[in-house]
Amino acid sequence: MIFYYPAMYSTANNNQAVSTAISVDLVARKQSNRINKDTPMKMLMLLTLSTTLTLGMVEAQSADAAAGEQRYTENCVNCHGKEGKGMASFPSLVGRDVDYIAERLMTYRAGENVGPNSAIMFSWAKDLSDDDIANLAAYVSTTFQ
Repeated sequence: MIFYYPAMYSTANNNQAVSTAISVDLVARKQSNRINKDTPMKMLMLLTLSTTLTLGMVEAQSADAAAGEQRYTENCVNCHGKEGKGMASFPSLVGRDVDYIAERLMTYRAGENVGPNSAIMFSWAKDLSDDDIANLAAYVSTTFQ
């Protein structure tokens, strides 16, 4: 039997939610005409995955990408570039997802070393609010694909 669950995600260029079907094929082994014992666990894993995808979409949509763009232009563009590709020793942001960007910014804000440019990032991230981080993460993850 095949179950379909629609997962939502934002596209890079137009921020419209696009629905796609994640197909999970649950094959029941015939043992006395009963579904095998692993099927309930597979259903639970599927439910957990779909909930995680949906929550991630809601988080990205609730952030203000326009405010993130403004903050990026003010603070980030000098090192990461207009297209987020980075320059010299400054890393590319292309292809980074919302969670990655948010986690890194929170790490820098906390003053924790991540790499050779951590000291530079500490000064930029120390004054970022949680909303600023969410907005930047939304902008970067949807713009630089």
